[in-house]
Amino acid sequence: MFSLRQTWNEVFPQSKLYALDIKINSIDPGWPITAQLKPKSPAIHVNPMFLKNKVPEPNLDMQQQLRDKQRELLELQARKLELELIATKKRIEEQEKQLVLQTASVSKEPTSELKRPASAVVQPAATVPNPRGRILPPNQGMINLVKSRDP
Repeated sequence: MFSLRQTWNEVFPQSKLYALDIKINSIDPGWPITAQLKPKSPAIHVNPMFLKNKVPEPNLDMQQQLRDKQRELLELQARKLELELIATKKRIEEQEKQLVLQTASVSKEPTSELKRPASAVVQPAATVPNPRGRILPPNQGMINLVKSRDP
């Protein structure tokens, strides 16, 4: 039977021979399946007139408007960067001014009123007021430091 089946390859299509081989193999497991079923490639048919009508031609006015908007966007981004740079420079200048004020207030030498001359007469301890009883106001540098630190 198998030799007869081999003569049918040129007569019948491969799909029919494959179906026949499968059916015979289910009856007789020793029957080889020699026909190979080729996978069908998907066939998509498209109306060519459908594609021709749907392709819009690029409008030159729209392209020009798009380029103008892109250019405007780039200019606005550049302006934004410039403004951020200016704001950063101002902030740095303010910080430098505060730093100068702080260093100036810290590095100030005591005034001549606070300096005691070496030739001055030392008063007895009983007449000198207790330094802990007197509260001095804070200096301006410390106030500025707190203002810049706290939100």
